[in-house]
Amino acid sequence: MSADSGGQGLPDNTSKISDKSSFSNANINPNVSNTIINHNNNTSLLTNMMEVISTNTDSDNNTNKSTLKANKRPNEENIAYSKSKVHVQEANSGTLKYKNDYVKNALKNRYKVGDKGPYIVNLEGNKGNLGKVHRMAIGKWLLKSSMTCKDDILNIEVTGKNRMKIETNSAQAANELLKLEILKEREISAYIPNFRIHCTGVIRDVDIDLEEEEILLELVAPVKPTNIRRLTRKILNGSKEIIKKILVCIVTFDSQSLPQFVSLYGVRCRVEAYIPPEGLCNKNEIFNGEEERAA
Repeated sequence: MSADSGGQGLPDNTSKISDKSSFSNANINPNVSNTIINHNNNTSLLTNMMEVISTNTDSDNNTNKSTLKANKRPNEENIAYSKSKVHVQEANSGTLKYKNDYVKNALKNRYKVGDKGPYIVNLEGNKGNLGKVHRMAIGKWLLKSSMTCKDDILNIEVTGKNRMKIETNSAQAANELLKLEILKEREISAYIPNFRIHCTGVIRDVDIDLEEEEILLELVAPVKPTNIRRLTRKILNGSKEIIKKILVCIVTFDSQSLPQFVSLYGVRCRVEAYIPPEGLCNKNEIFNGEEERAA
C-alpha cells in the first residue's frame, strides 16, 4: 500500500468519524430524544394535575371549615323555636295553674234543693292519668262502694284526656259522689262545674268610686251574689298604657237562673245575661275597644 493512498484514507476515515460525531451531536438518537421529551411532558402534566388536586383539596378544606363555622353559628330558626317552646311551656304552665285553681274552688260546689238537672259531676285525675282508666272501671269502683244512691247513676262519659263526667238523675246522688273515699284514695277529684249551679249577669252604670268588695257587700238581690268583677279597658297615654275602670260589673249568682233586677244603694239595676266579648282578655278582664258596647 502506498503512503499516498494511506494518507488519503486517513482523512476520509477522520471525516467519516467527524461526520458521525457531528451527526451524533446534532441528532442524539431521535427515538431517545422523543422519549425524554415525552417523559418531561408527562412529568409536567402530572405536576400540574397534582397542583390542581392540591388546590381542589385546599378549596374543599376551606369549604368544609367554612361550613363547620357556619354550623357553629347560632341558627335564628332554632333560637326562635327555642323561644317559642319556652313560651308554650310558660303558657301551658299558666293554663295548668288556672285549671288547678278552678278545680280547687269548684270542690266546694254543691247542688241545692230546687236545682234542675242534668246533675253532672266531673272527675279529674290529680296526676293527669285519668284517661288511662276505663270508664267501666270507674263504674265498678262506684257500684262496689258504700254509695247509697248507686241506682241514680245514669252514665259515665269520657270528656277529655284527664276528665270524665258522671250524670245522675238526682242532686242527692251527685252530691254524694263528691264525698266518696274510693275516689280520694285513687287521687281523683270530683267536682261540680260552676256553670251548673251558678249564673253570671251584667249590671251597668255602676259608680266608678265603688270597689268590688263594697258592691258585693251592699248589693241587694233575690238570690245571693257570690262574686263581683268590674271591667276595665286599656287607654294609650303617649307611650304608656293605662288601665281605666268602666261602669260595667259582672255579677255571679248562686243560682241557675238570673234575677231580673238587683239594687245598689237604692238604685235599681237591670241584670242582663253575660256574654264574653271576642276581645275580652280572660286574664285581666280587660275590654279591648269594647267600652261602647259594654257601657
